[in-house]
Amino acid sequence: VMDVVRDYDIVVDGADSFATRAIVSDACTVLDIPHVWAAVLTDGGQLSVFHASRGPVYRDLLPVLPPAGAVPSCAVAGVLGTVPGVLGVAMAGEVLKLVLGIGEPAIGRVLVYDMLTGEWESVPLARSPRVTRPVTEADVGADLPRQMSMHDLDPGAVAADGGLIIDVRTPAEAAAGMIPGARHLPLGRIEVDPQGALAQVREWVEELAGAADEPVGPGSAGTVDVYLHCKTGVRSARAQELLETVLDANSTMRLIDLAGGYEAWVRDTGGDA
Repeated sequence: VMDVVRDYDIVVDGADSFATRAIVSDACTVLDIPHVWAAVLTDGGQLSVFHASRGPVYRDLLPVLPPAGAVPSCAVAGVLGTVPGVLGVAMAGEVLKLVLGIGEPAIGRVLVYDMLTGEWESVPLARSPRVTRPVTEADVGADLPRQMSMHDLDPGAVAADGGLIIDVRTPAEAAAGMIPGARHLPLGRIEVDPQGALAQVREWVEELAGAADEPVGPGSAGTVDVYLHCKTGVRSARAQELLETVLDANSTMRLIDLAGGYEAWVRDTGGDA
């Protein structure tokens, strides 16, 4: 993310993911780039401008990110169509204020919009003493779970590298279509028995290692990437969180949540390999 962000003077962030927002904020903090942020859900939204040298950042607003699945995304809860339009125009206004040096950018405050009343509320936001700001590139997103966009997934490359794709959707969803080469491990099973679910993942990893030309997997020098996905990315993040709690700190297995889920895969490929 640093390689992308460093080429811009202002970053406009409309991500539908707490982790993505935090990583973007970290990068902007290290590079001291203004971060224009907004989030929407159902019938309202919030907006702010974060700038490390002038005021608070996203991590001050949310020092601890909510657990995976605790807050529904727009893809799950939905949002009334006019709300993103209103917040998007407001974000553009903040960018103009920053570029032209006019008015008062929303630094140190969160603007809260309620579509049902048509009203905006300005809520003060200060730097939090509980937050340790990132200083170097290595600090960016260091405390966050690993995540990758479904758009970047190449099942063939995953297989060639000895990796594993796991579908955590329900059996009915998986029966309707799966990513080529993926294994099925429903979230419900992971929630009931995380240790048993992890044992199943290890079994699949060892199976792949046995079929590979070179040794990979637990106990070897190689690192095995295990990609988790659901329909949109909410359940897979929860599955990642549960499996991480029982995964040995020295394991060579890396759990990666595929943001966007199967819906993104179908949009990109039509469901084909």
